[in-house]
Amino acid sequence: MQIRAEANVKSAFEGFFRLFAIFLTKIKVVVHRLLEGTPQGVNIPALYIDVDNSDDLYYQIIIMERLFTPAFRKFVKKQLPPLQLAIQDEVDRINADPDMGKGKKGDLANMRVNKFKFQRQEYLIAYEAGEGKLIFFMIGTHENFYRDLKRYEKEY
Repeated sequence: MQIRAEANVKSAFEGFFRLFAIFLTKIKVVVHRLLEGTPQGVNIPALYIDVDNSDDLYYQIIIMERLFTPAFRKFVKKQLPPLQLAIQDEVDRINADPDMGKGKKGDLANMRVNKFKFQRQEYLIAYEAGEGKLIFFMIGTHENFYRDLKRYEKEY
């Protein structure tokens, strides 16, 4: 009975810290929207909580710098506000858990791609998480996405 209680406490703590990470990213979004007049080169760090699934509870708050490529910015800028907000929410979800996207193989081995739907249309976000940085490369529909991503990665 004691082992089960410890497992319940551990899962409760994990759930709490995941919600706390989402809460921190929402606060960051509010601050980001207040500071929209900042220069393009200034980035607000992204926060996420790393949970180590060993026997001991270990939580680490990691601050990551969030960078967007010109192709990503251009796509978002051209969209209507409801889709822009959906993209912002998806970026926040990726900030909360950078490992949520599917890792790619081959030429795109260092990339992760996360899929989400908006108004029955599926969109893909290509990003790279590493050494304190979260780089968002491209966003778009599935049509020719990977071909364009390979081409863009070679240029970038």
